[in-house]
Amino acid sequence: MTVEKPLFSVLSATRDCLRFVGEMMRSVISQNYDNWEHIIVDDCSSDRTYKRACEIAAKHDNIFVIRNKERLYCGANYRKILSKATGKYCGILDGDDKLRPDSITRMVELYENNPDIDFIWSNHKWGNTKMDRFRNGLSSMAKRGTIYDSEAGLKHVYSHWRTFKTEMRDRGELFRDLKCTVDKDLGYNLEELGQGAFHQRQLYLYRYHNSNMSHNSSQKDMWKKIREHHKNRHRPFKIIEI
Repeated sequence: MTVEKPLFSVLSATRDCLRFVGEMMRSVISQNYDNWEHIIVDDCSSDRTYKRACEIAAKHDNIFVIRNKERLYCGANYRKILSKATGKYCGILDGDDKLRPDSITRMVELYENNPDIDFIWSNHKWGNTKMDRFRNGLSSMAKRGTIYDSEAGLKHVYSHWRTFKTEMRDRGELFRDLKCTVDKDLGYNLEELGQGAFHQRQLYLYRYHNSNMSHNSSQKDMWKKIREHHKNRHRPFKIIEI
């Protein structure tokens, strides 16, 4: 008897990423895992991002593209996307990045073989705008036990690829109404709600370009505020490596 593979939900927020949205979507379409859905919510792009995403989605019945009527910004937008997920597991794919061909397969294997794990993040490659040159990314094991403690001094630990069991949304708020640095807040929220794990394999291709916000001063200021918000929260589990 054939056992049906778990549905995996890829969650993408887009805004003004026309140059990259096609590559992003094709990296999901080309997965060697066949039971997935891709939910894309465009946050009022001023370019043709939404139209291009719709053109590609029209050829696939498991890609769903939605356009916000008014700007939600990053946190509220991802909360909206998550509310529409129907898969057993979720993974965040930013609108200008890409997955490796076996990214979903590997993550599903990790979850199915480790049923007590609630969220997993992997290592990634950091690419240039054309994605033709790469260096190692910023993800790493939480060597001080928790993501929060390991990121003291604003040291990156929790980064791409970020995945979690969809049921985590029922345990508490994962995405607050933040305009930036939502990824850091997500990691701290997740480890306050369940058991996390790090996977060393590079399953995600991060694109660095002039239009993204990574590592600027406003992001670091917000990161400090987020850490202050989570300062005295209880983190019941130590991160493990799988």
